[in-house]
Amino acid sequence: MSADLCETDFVGTAARLKADPVSVPWPDRCELARRLGEALSAGNDRSDATALVQLLARDSKWEVRAEIAQSLPLLSDAEFQELAPLLAGDCNHIVCQAAQREIARRRNLVKRATQTQRVASHIADDLRSIATKHGSAVATKAKRLCDRHSELVVGSMVHDMRSLIVGITSDVTAIVEEFGKRRRQAVRLRGNLDHALRTLDDMQAYTKPLSLERHREWLSQMVASALEMARDNVRRQRLDPDSVTVNVAVGESISLEVARHLIEMALANVLTNAFEAFVVDGSELRPGRIDVTARTMLGRVELTIHDDGTGIAEQDLANPSFFLPGRRRNATKRHSTGYGLAIAMRNLSAHGGTLKLESRPNEGTTVRIVLPLRQTEEGHVS
Repeated sequence: MSADLCETDFVGTAARLKADPVSVPWPDRCELARRLGEALSAGNDRSDATALVQLLARDSKWEVRAEIAQSLPLLSDAEFQELAPLLAGDCNHIVCQAAQREIARRRNLVKRATQTQRVASHIADDLRSIATKHGSAVATKAKRLCDRHSELVVGSMVHDMRSLIVGITSDVTAIVEEFGKRRRQAVRLRGNLDHALRTLDDMQAYTKPLSLERHREWLSQMVASALEMARDNVRRQRLDPDSVTVNVAVGESISLEVARHLIEMALANVLTNAFEAFVVDGSELRPGRIDVTARTMLGRVELTIHDDGTGIAEQDLANPSFFLPGRRRNATKRHSTGYGLAIAMRNLSAHGGTLKLESRPNEGTTVRIVLPLRQTEEGHVS
């Protein structure tokens, strides 16, 4: 909290306003309400501000009341219960809308907190069940493994988001300093923001529960949809997917029981990686070829996606973290969120499928996906 906020005499100001509501000019009251909100948002105990909040929420100027409305989520439960209905029913529509917006925001925060507690409770119940059935040692080991996996995933998220934010901050500083002189920083800023949004989308896709309502679908149609999704992903990176030739040889008669959106997302992520194997200097795609083929065998279908791009080093493939979320820090992956392969593995595993990857540097990569044609059981979510 800044020094001027720390030194603001909320009690004395409240007493002054209570004695004479116009003793402080309204622009100063508006500034006071803003500072009050900043003081509350700093997280410090400001019990001395209670009387001032009550007065400013009933100020004669709507601009002052609007500032207090924006601070509703920061108030104590007792203050919120009293002032939220008052401001939400304000005669000024700007104050009313601000209050309703913040009430919804607080309601969502409470809802998310409740959901988090519910999930945590379910996890605790599952651990107790494991301990009862298999012993406390097994339950402890299971928890330790889950914690280690979570640490890897969350650590990767934090590292990636921090690197993105640092880049955005640098660009914003450059734009502020050189506004009107050149647009390069603005273009980079937009690219970084787009990348951040795609990363957040992939984080959500990787962590949210899977919907596994299955129907019989044609493989050729799913491949076609996934290919178009992959091309769109490439275009969003300001690259031209038409530089790469794609040959698809998937029989029209092959069908399988799947949750279509999950399989299409998995295939789109693999195909996007195949396109990215032809990136040159991070700015364009060199000519290349991607082949997509399929064959059926013993109640399963094997889908093969091969590219003759840059390939992957053997030591990278051997790294246990290769299939975990996390951006690959090299020139061909600077636009990648790092979640594509992890999401593909998760979605395929949920259908009882597998994904195997073979690659050689400067020769290309082959991805083999195997899925059952018919689901005989509910399957599982990895």
